[in-house]
Amino acid sequence: MNAFECYGELLSNGHLKIPDEVIKKIHRNSKIKLIIMIDENEKQVQLNALTGLSGLLSDLDRQEESLFDDIIKKRINLNNRTVDL
Repeated sequence: MNAFECYGELLSNGHLKIPDEVIKKIHRNSKIKLIIMIDENEKQVQLNALTGLSGLLSDLDRQEESLFDDIIKKRINLNNRTVDL
């Protein structure tokens, strides 16, 4: 059994939207099992993660902190949940 984890969206017509890269991995006639977990506190989880990071970054000087911020902005898109490594 293959497992894929991703975020989806419930559309107004009742259909579930999942990322295209996951759809490409599923054969058309495959029987799939869904486990739905609703993340009601997503924003709080993100804030907690950022708070934890701030403690790890407390020893950086202003220039190093700015460089770190630039790297994060370029590589992570929290709205689209994508990471470019």
